[in-house]
Amino acid sequence: MSHPTTTPPINPTATDPSATPTQVFLMLGSNCEPRQDFLMAACQLVAAEVGPLRWQSQVHSTPPYGVCDQLDFLNQLLLVETILLPRQLLCKVKELEQQLGRQSTYRWGPREIDIDIIFYGHWQVQTSELTIPHADYHNRIFVLDLLLEYDPAMCDPVSGTSVAALRQQLESASEL
Repeated sequence: MSHPTTTPPINPTATDPSATPTQVFLMLGSNCEPRQDFLMAACQLVAAEVGPLRWQSQVHSTPPYGVCDQLDFLNQLLLVETILLPRQLLCKVKELEQQLGRQSTYRWGPREIDIDIIFYGHWQVQTSELTIPHADYHNRIFVLDLLLEYDPAMCDPVSGTSVAALRQQLESASEL
């Protein structure tokens, strides 16, 4: 099911108290020491400022994506229930990254903390600043593995394609 992109609210961080909570998958990543501390602090801030954590994956060590000459990342997937709308959520996670000390570097460079929106319920959003589902999630085995850790029968909420099939396709393509 596709939801139309709406005009952003005047205050992008205001919430509607009558809003229905939506389940959102957020991916945390850090490859600057102390990596584990950055992940733990991010979990606490997300729970306090985005919404309650409904599930969190184990922490996984993964090689860097894009630029390989850097420390491995620690990654963790969170399932959060939030009343923030997609654009509000994006503003909030960017704010949290700044609170946690994220420094601007270069694309795919080292990060103290990275918080990506993978899925936002069954919504599909395509704007110049935000793409949901995450534009590259299906190209990252570690993201697919963490989604499968949550639910081995999970499907992309927009396309309906099983995450296991996406993982198999990606694995087959990497063997070529």
